[in-house]
Amino acid sequence: CGRGPFRGPSNGQLLHVRGPAVQLMDWEVPVGNSSTFPGTVKFVTCPLPETLDPAVDEEPVLNCSADGNPPPAYHWWSSAGLPEAMMGNNSVLRTSSPLPSGTYNCTASNPLASVTKVFVVLPRSQMSGEGCSLVLKPSRVVVSFGEPVSVTCEAARPVRVLGWESTVGSAHTQQDLSVQWKVDSLIDWIEEPICYGVFFTAPRQCEEKLNLVLYKTPDSVSIRLVNHTGSMREGTEYQLLCEVQNVAPVQYLALRWYRDQTEVYHSSFTDLTQSSPVQVSSILLITPTRADNGAQYKCVAELDLGPEGPQPAPTVSSGSLNASVHYPPNFLSPEPEMLELVVGAEVTLNCSATGFPVPVYSWLSAHALQETLSEEAVITSSSLLPGTYTCMASNRLDSKSKRFLLKAKSKDMPRKDPCQKQACAIQTCLQANKYSESMCVDVIGEMRRCCQSLSTDRPSVCCTGFSRDQNTPTPSSQSTTTSS
Repeated sequence: CGRGPFRGPSNGQLLHVRGPAVQLMDWEVPVGNSSTFPGTVKFVTCPLPETLDPAVDEEPVLNCSADGNPPPAYHWWSSAGLPEAMMGNNSVLRTSSPLPSGTYNCTASNPLASVTKVFVVLPRSQMSGEGCSLVLKPSRVVVSFGEPVSVTCEAARPVRVLGWESTVGSAHTQQDLSVQWKVDSLIDWIEEPICYGVFFTAPRQCEEKLNLVLYKTPDSVSIRLVNHTGSMREGTEYQLLCEVQNVAPVQYLALRWYRDQTEVYHSSFTDLTQSSPVQVSSILLITPTRADNGAQYKCVAELDLGPEGPQPAPTVSSGSLNASVHYPPNFLSPEPEMLELVVGAEVTLNCSATGFPVPVYSWLSAHALQETLSEEAVITSSSLLPGTYTCMASNRLDSKSKRFLLKAKSKDMPRKDPCQKQACAIQTCLQANKYSESMCVDVIGEMRRCCQSLSTDRPSVCCTGFSRDQNTPTPSSQSTTTSS
């Protein structure tokens, strides 16, 4: 415990003396083979750890006083999270507010030796909630980084000491029924401040913790493809990464993914507890189709801080990622087409196909095509010859083909009247029997049945002149039916 290097005054040689610390001692320290020097060192006996209970001593004082020659200097450090600058370098540690529980170490040292004393401050046995007689106004406060904040703590009964315990803005008062915690610009990610009260009557001590939310909107929100650049291919899975820089507190953050104006996914971080700014990310898996070509994806970071926070909730959006989706050519009607070719009339061969990049076209035929038509998606011409024409639609992903068969069409011939045979039979019968209808009843019946059997889409000129109220055709029908 007491160990120190002793420097002889004659030649500056360091000698180590080991053993328990002693009070005033006169040392005869040999130097070299024969010389000695007198030295006097006086310091405290090796101290044992000291335990302090705030329930017994409401304002504990940590006394690390030591004697030494030369006079010792003091250094404090603690596991309770109290900054060293607040503890100072004096032999006695006092603060304006009760000390946080934990271990406090004090080292007293001079050039000859150093000793350390340990103080253990026990947690205060406090009451909170109902019966505490302390009211925070407001009880929950949401503060933007760098903005001012103030909260009042009020005691509902006479109080001996009322104060705030905090790493910034600590304050206390004696016998006043209210005390304010105030910070002009809150930029420290501190633990929640505690208002404490020491009362004249039981319960003598109680505390209320302020629900403090210090928030910071992200410095940036960005979106990108993971391990990929350039255009995407239809049917392939990709990862979109959204990265958020320096946001706090992360447990209030929601990341929302949008495709155009539609939300497609969101992620939250409620399982994280860190209060200071962090970097977080979210991944969206997509398998694009041709319908996604030209779609815009973006990521929006939203801090939902509750009713005490800003309304609407603050948001920061990434830029848009424009999806360029490549897909092979596709014909709306890929089946072969057969077309009738009338000499001198125009005919159209439509080979249009969808695809991205936009397809290019080429034609194959036994007949030479005009050069201006050979790369068109649609050919309209009156000079095409009968035969097979094959169209190719191609892009960097694939090539598709479609065939057109052109067949020559003969000139239209007059259609034969469907009842012409029966009309001619009536004419022949009447002529042979001196136009005696009674002799031609059978053939007239055949004519009637033929006319009755016809549908509306297959008219008969012969039947036009044949009246169902008469047994013979009219003169007009007779003249028509004789032409063959």
